[in-house]
Amino acid sequence: MVIRGNTRGNGRQLAYYLLAPGENDHIRILDADGWDEMSEVEFSNLLYDMSVTAELTKSKKGLYHAQINPAIGEDKLMDDAKWFQAADILAKELGLENQRRAIVLHEKKGRIHAHCVWERYDHDKGKMVSDSFSRLAQDRARMEMERILEQEKTPRRNKNRPELKATLTELWQNTKTSKEFMREVDKAGYMLAEGTLRHPFMVVDENGRTYDLVRQLKGVRIKEVRERMRGAKLIHEKQAIEIMRARGEQDKGDTGDKGREKQKADGLGKPSPERQMENKADITKDKRAMEEIAREFAANRKDTFRLEEDQIRYNEAKDTYDGNAGDMTRRADGSAKDAARKFRDNKRDVQDDLTTEQMKVLERERLKQEFREKQKQDKEQKERNRGRDKGRDYEY
Repeated sequence: MVIRGNTRGNGRQLAYYLLAPGENDHIRILDADGWDEMSEVEFSNLLYDMSVTAELTKSKKGLYHAQINPAIGEDKLMDDAKWFQAADILAKELGLENQRRAIVLHEKKGRIHAHCVWERYDHDKGKMVSDSFSRLAQDRARMEMERILEQEKTPRRNKNRPELKATLTELWQNTKTSKEFMREVDKAGYMLAEGTLRHPFMVVDENGRTYDLVRQLKGVRIKEVRERMRGAKLIHEKQAIEIMRARGEQDKGDTGDKGREKQKADGLGKPSPERQMENKADITKDKRAMEEIAREFAANRKDTFRLEEDQIRYNEAKDTYDGNAGDMTRRADGSAKDAARKFRDNKRDVQDDLTTEQMKVLERERLKQEFREKQKQDKEQKERNRGRDKGRDYEY
């Protein structure tokens, strides 16, 4: 299980991100301050109300946004009650138990993860809930979730990390060009991929975990890696993760009992040497074809992403138009009056809170000014008394 979270502001933008289709196959609002169903406009207003309370303090980040992502396969075991339980555990560790919250479930490529949003402003204490050491709180929450929900424990360190580092370092030293290095890495069971600007070259293991290539090469600087890998056609990190995970699942299926029984039923025993050579040739041919496809994909990736983005914008604009048409129909039925009344009530409450806080600030400034004046008068009185004792007259 992986938990990532941080403080942020701009509730309306966060609401748009959580409800935008994007790459998600399905989106569902699990909880919205006690409601399980809410329109996009109402959800946007809710997160805005939760974030705007930051103006009562000096902070600009009134929300805490976290993602709860179970391991592959374990997300299928999570029902609504367990998602609520996981959110409660994380809120307890972060000190956000009694704060308003929203939970949205995203399903992407068959996997489900949750987005949890909490309001940071504590209305009883009149201050923000601290976000110090939130990374440690997330780690404690992860361990507690794995214990209570009976999920597989996430290892703190990869046991195969030293082996990976030694293998990649040896392959780097024994090769001269990027093509040779990529070929040897693939034979070793890993895959090189394109990362970010800060970490341009990544390596993916058989479990789909990614590592910075430069950090796995002992005694090699990033400048040397850039020089050798210049011009190399690499697929994107996300695509490499999907390929390696698919390979891992296929290998598990082929080496399991069911795979052996299927081979036995199909009469697939140990192949002859001639058959082995044919299989090796076919594998090499398929591998070259896959490499060619990967190179073509890398070359056309920008155009592909641009077309996907245009399609996403078109779908979003169409959904927005359809939603606005539906809203106008509902307004014709009288729902606009209810929405306007609710908005005025919320606006009045926020204005009252802001006015109360401003009055408190003015009162504090007045008391500070009176205290300074009193100190000044006391000091002048002491000077008069000191001059009178020495027989000197002061003019004020």
